[in-house]
Amino acid sequence: MNEVDIFINRMKRIGIELDLMGNIPWIYLISVNGNRLQEEDWDANYGFTIAWYPVRVGETYKLADVKRTFELIRKYRENEPTTQGFQRCKKCKEQTWHTPKLGLVMEGKRLCTVCSTSNKFSNGRD
Repeated sequence: MNEVDIFINRMKRIGIELDLMGNIPWIYLISVNGNRLQEEDWDANYGFTIAWYPVRVGETYKLADVKRTFELIRKYRENEPTTQGFQRCKKCKEQTWHTPKLGLVMEGKRLCTVCSTSNKFSNGRD
């Protein structure tokens, strides 16, 4: 087993499903628990690079920026109106942190922490 397989299996054990795509030598993270990564989170032309394939004899798979990878996994793993998370704010016109509020959750909305505007819940798959 290589580092990438071990990483994917460990994520599965804690309930996080990662979808990857390869374009030698890059391995891209496409989605987390079915929530597709948005283009603003990409670090390359086709996605976020999670690892690299070995390109020479004797090399092994190499994981990319692990800290940034976990930031993205946290950002996309739970995306429901009843949880906190990033989504696009209609007033700020950018990705901001949103929190659930009791009255808004029933309407499928969360509250922007920057401008206090209520925004319809967006799961990032639109």
